[in-house]
Amino acid sequence: MPGKFLFNNYKQALELLDGAPSVMAALSQLGATSTAVVEEWLEEEGVYLRALKKEPLEETLEMEYYKVVLGLRDSE
Repeated sequence: MPGKFLFNNYKQALELLDGAPSVMAALSQLGATSTAVVEEWLEEEGVYLRALKKEPLEETLEMEYYKVVLGLRDSE
Protein backbone atom coordinates (compact mmCIF):
# COMPACT_ATOMS: atom_id res chain seq x y z
CA MET A 1 0.00 0.00 0.00
CA PRO A 2 2.10 2.94 -1.21
CA GLY A 3 -0.61 5.42 -0.19
CA LYS A 4 -0.54 4.35 3.45
CA PHE A 5 3.27 4.43 3.49
CA LEU A 6 3.33 8.00 2.14
CA PHE A 7 0.58 9.08 4.51
CA ASN A 8 2.46 7.69 7.53
CA ASN A 9 5.67 9.40 6.41
CA TYR A 10 3.78 12.66 5.99
CA LYS A 11 2.30 12.37 9.50
CA GLN A 12 5.73 11.62 10.95
CA ALA A 13 7.21 14.65 9.18
CA LEU A 14 4.49 16.90 10.62
CA GLU A 15 5.18 15.56 14.12
CA LEU A 16 8.88 16.26 13.70
CA LEU A 17 8.18 19.80 12.55
CA ASP A 18 5.88 20.37 15.54
CA GLY A 19 8.72 19.41 17.89
CA ALA A 20 11.35 21.52 16.16
CA PRO A 21 10.89 24.67 18.31
CA SER A 22 11.38 22.64 21.51
CA VAL A 23 14.48 20.99 20.12
CA MET A 24 15.90 24.32 18.99
CA ALA A 25 15.27 25.87 22.43
CA ALA A 26 16.98 22.95 24.19
CA LEU A 27 19.98 23.11 21.84
CA SER A 28 20.24 26.85 22.38
CA GLN A 29 20.34 26.34 26.15
CA LEU A 30 23.20 23.88 25.66
CA GLY A 31 25.17 26.45 23.67
CA ALA A 32 24.46 25.30 20.13
CA THR A 33 24.56 28.60 18.30
CA SER A 34 24.38 27.01 14.85
CA THR A 35 23.94 23.71 13.06
CA ALA A 36 27.74 23.65 12.65
CA VAL A 37 28.10 23.36 16.44
CA VAL A 38 25.68 20.42 16.55
CA GLU A 39 27.50 18.75 13.65
CA GLU A 40 30.80 19.23 15.51
CA TRP A 41 29.31 17.61 18.64
CA LEU A 42 28.09 14.66 16.57
CA GLU A 43 31.50 14.24 14.98
CA GLU A 44 33.22 14.35 18.40
CA GLU A 45 30.80 11.74 19.73
CA GLY A 46 31.43 9.55 16.70
CA VAL A 47 35.20 9.75 17.22
CA TYR A 48 34.76 8.84 20.89
CA LEU A 49 32.45 5.90 20.14
CA ARG A 50 34.69 4.54 17.39
CA ALA A 51 37.68 4.70 19.75
CA LEU A 52 35.97 2.54 22.37
CA LYS A 53 37.19 -1.03 22.31
CA LYS A 54 34.42 -2.08 24.69
CA GLU A 55 32.07 -0.43 27.13
CA PRO A 56 33.77 1.13 30.15
CA LEU A 57 33.83 -1.23 33.15
CA GLU A 58 31.86 1.20 35.31
CA GLU A 59 28.99 1.33 32.82
CA THR A 60 28.97 -2.45 32.48
CA LEU A 61 28.80 -2.88 36.26
CA GLU A 62 26.02 -0.30 36.54
CA MET A 63 23.94 -2.17 33.94
CA GLU A 64 24.54 -5.52 35.64
CA TYR A 65 23.50 -4.02 39.00
CA TYR A 66 20.37 -2.56 37.40
CA LYS A 67 19.43 -5.94 35.93
CA VAL A 68 19.86 -7.61 39.32
CA VAL A 69 17.70 -4.98 41.02
CA LEU A 70 14.98 -5.44 38.39
CA GLY A 71 15.17 -9.21 38.85
CA LEU A 72 14.76 -8.85 42.60
CA ARG A 73 11.82 -6.51 42.19
CA ASP A 74 10.11 -8.84 39.76
CA SER A 75 10.59 -11.85 42.04
CA GLU A 76 8.69 -10.23 44.91
